[in-house]
Amino acid sequence: MLDDYESTRREPRVRAVRPRRPEYAETQARATGMRVAQQEAILVQQHRLEELQRCQRRLTSLVEGYLLALEQADLCRDIRTDLELSAEEPQELSRYRLWDGIRKDLDRVHSFSADLAPPESEVAAAIQDFRVGLDEAKAQVSVAIRQSSRLDPAQLGEIVESVLGSMDRMVASATAIARECKEETLKVLSQIATCINLILEQPKAGDAERVSTQSGRIRYRSPRREEESSQRPVEFDRLLRPASRVRETRADGVTTSPAERGVAFQLRISALEGQEIEVRALKSPMGEPHGRGTLPYGPADLIAVLKVLELGYDDPSLFSDAQKEVLRRLGLVRDGFLAPDALASIGKGLYRALFRRRVESAFQMALNQGKVDRVPVALQLRFDEEAVDLARYPWELLHDGYAHLVPSGAVELTRYIAYPEAPTGLE
Repeated sequence: MLDDYESTRREPRVRAVRPRRPEYAETQARATGMRVAQQEAILVQQHRLEELQRCQRRLTSLVEGYLLALEQADLCRDIRTDLELSAEEPQELSRYRLWDGIRKDLDRVHSFSADLAPPESEVAAAIQDFRVGLDEAKAQVSVAIRQSSRLDPAQLGEIVESVLGSMDRMVASATAIARECKEETLKVLSQIATCINLILEQPKAGDAERVSTQSGRIRYRSPRREEESSQRPVEFDRLLRPASRVRETRADGVTTSPAERGVAFQLRISALEGQEIEVRALKSPMGEPHGRGTLPYGPADLIAVLKVLELGYDDPSLFSDAQKEVLRRLGLVRDGFLAPDALASIGKGLYRALFRRRVESAFQMALNQGKVDRVPVALQLRFDEEAVDLARYPWELLHDGYAHLVPSGAVELTRYIAYPEAPTGLE
């Protein structure tokens, strides 16, 4: 029986597994790569959209500040006109109703938000000046309200002159705020246009690698306002190190220059009379804007500046009396010690000399484009043969009011000196 059972039992069937074709593996790898590319593209576009939204919020704030400045300037002019007309009749100045009406008008004057501009900008200074003028006017009007019946005409006349002066100060400050807000609005509009163009463009290969916080050889660090320290504000070697001259090698072995890694921005600098220079953009997002600037110090003062950058000021005996006087006059040395903001002061002066009006607008657009793409701006300074001495200035310390541009990673700096080519001989 057992033998019959063993003979009749079927052998188990073994299913043969077909080997997958090579084309299947390639198709699967291609599909995986497409999904990764789509995720990278979404990451890039999300970052660009966030930058666009930030610019839109900034634009709204500037437009509101511009309209408020115009409104406050007109209101201050009206108050000044009313007071000036009332001062033509001396008996009116002793009436409580006049000064109480001016007080109510001053209460309608609104100050400006401190968030409208960075603390060290011209707008911030104008806002502070406006507030001081408003406080002074209110203080004088309060004195007139309390003592109008006891003050003689001469004293009332002094109060009137003081209030009129404060109103003039407020009008000038509000006008300056409106002007600066308008110029800043134009810059933000150009930044918005850049963001929109980048969003509408098809993301390029490798963009997400630069945007990702976990990968990417170049990481743009947004400028932060530097905190002043009472100690020596250096790492001179770190700030003055020309990192932009170092060529980098990618993972695939290809060596790249700064111009190939970031947003190219080329400036040609020519020397004029005295400390005047002419700056022309040869390559920028806004064509070829140009302008004139003034260097913060001449060749004689530059020697002292370069010396303090190289040696510091731990040993003042290394400097001559003339050099010490230059450093004190420039505000780099205070009370026998190097000023905490010495490097920032040098960088801001050089920045103002290079970037004026349209040139600055083009440079800010390049910075914004680099910030969106997480790449630095490859700033190339080209000097004419006659302006070779200008290359000695410490341009690596360029400071835009927020941070040093080179150490922050926002800019990679390169110098070029244009020499005429030697004539070739005839064969």
